[in-house]
Amino acid sequence: AVECLELRNFSSLMAIVSGLQNAAVDRLKHSWNVVAISRIKALTKLQDVMSLENNHSRYRAEVAKAENPCVPFIGPSLHDLTYIDENANKVGEHRLINLEKRYQIFGCIRSLLARQDGYYHLCPVPLLQQLLLNTQAMDDKELYALSLEREPRGSNPRARMGRRGTIVSMFV
Repeated sequence: AVECLELRNFSSLMAIVSGLQNAAVDRLKHSWNVVAISRIKALTKLQDVMSLENNHSRYRAEVAKAENPCVPFIGPSLHDLTYIDENANKVGEHRLINLEKRYQIFGCIRSLLARQDGYYHLCPVPLLQQLLLNTQAMDDKELYALSLEREPRGSNPRARMGRRGTIVSMFV
């Protein structure tokens, strides 16, 4: 997740932060207890950056200062477009097309398109590619069942923890 912020990939950052806040992951208290304090602090910072508070103000500030290339999180832009569409008159005072509304829509879309300039120079990581390709999508019910299997309610913290600790720390 920290690397996503460094790469200015806010879309993946939001996906990881949201995934780690999922009820099935959040309830894994024993797993979270073995995550290094420095990683917990980093995650807290990332959650703050991607917070919905004040209309995504921290996220918007990060994107504004980010250099290209940048992969924005599309949620705030969709929110802005919806707000513009629902709150501006479709026609102006004299039943003409509302150009101000069209300029606002254009500005929102232009800001997303402007982020496409530039290229990432990344090297493939075969182990990560295999992990992602072989990971099966699960719905919330399946995730929660897996969470309960990993840490049953009332379980002993060390009874289920392997030598390597937890996979949770891999994503922070």
